[in-house]
Amino acid sequence: MGHARRYRGQRVLRRAQRRRAGRRPVLSPAEHRRAPWEEQQTPRRTGHRPLVVSGMLLAALGLAGWAAGPGSPYPLLVAPMMAAGFGTSFALTGATATVMGAAPAGYSGTASALFNTTRQVGSATGVALGGTLLATATDYNAGVRTSMAIGALAYLTAAILAWLCVPAKPEGA
Repeated sequence: MGHARRYRGQRVLRRAQRRRAGRRPVLSPAEHRRAPWEEQQTPRRTGHRPLVVSGMLLAALGLAGWAAGPGSPYPLLVAPMMAAGFGTSFALTGATATVMGAAPAGYSGTASALFNTTRQVGSATGVALGGTLLATATDYNAGVRTSMAIGALAYLTAAILAWLCVPAKPEGA
């Protein structure tokens, strides 16, 4: 199932590249049925900024909630953990779409590789910083609290940068 979904995504990307290059996309009979639904998925009026910024803010809220209650029982931490996870996925979806939409058709592979490399380096740096804060803390709860508070501040900073850098409207809208 994962392979089929990935292959379909590649076809959609190639179709978008052809459309940007001014050529008519080649659609299979099955794609003719899906094409109108896929066209409705593009953010025509607002761009990706609301998705990226709201995702970053939701993740920051989740990490702040996690920082506020690291000594809490696990069931009370489920909501902040879910908020952090959903916020991150919302932000990454919009950021990926923004980067791929801004890349010229011939450089989509390079843009995707650079974006994924940057994302992975940032994730590894964040995990290393959080682990260092946990290891050097005198108390585990204090380390979790500090680690999550710094993560929440990083997400707030990223939300501000996304508000300033992600285009408000998609190109051509």
